[in-house]
Amino acid sequence: MANKAKPETIFLKGHQVQKEGQASAALSPGHLVERGGSKSFQKQSTEKGVCSPMFAVENDLIGKEITDAYAANDNVVVAYALPGAEINARVAASATAIVANDALEAAGDGTVKKFTDGEIIGYALEAVNNSSGSTEVFIKMEIK
Repeated sequence: MANKAKPETIFLKGHQVQKEGQASAALSPGHLVERGGSKSFQKQSTEKGVCSPMFAVENDLIGKEITDAYAANDNVVVAYALPGAEINARVAASATAIVANDALEAAGDGTVKKFTDGEIIGYALEAVNNSSGSTEVFIKMEIK
């Protein structure tokens, strides 16, 4: 079952290094991101690839919530999560069901998915079944 409760924040606990830069394209809090040029971030684009655990977070300094997307060229706030940190990450619509403790990998579109044969980025802390969903949902995960 997809997580229907609206989480309040992306970064849940643990340690992070916060970064800021420009969004090179539209993205939302909870998206796994990568550098997209000089001082810019974009959705992580390599399916199953090696990536840094960097997630766009809500810009609460100006009253934004996790449902407030960043437009291209907006200033985006990013959490570089350290091992053991807990994050609300995004799972794509129609993604394979995930159960608690499943390993997760990058889906190549800013979301995470159940591990198959890529690089593990973290582990699911809850079950999420968005296989029949039509929008992205959040999953609580622990960074590897």
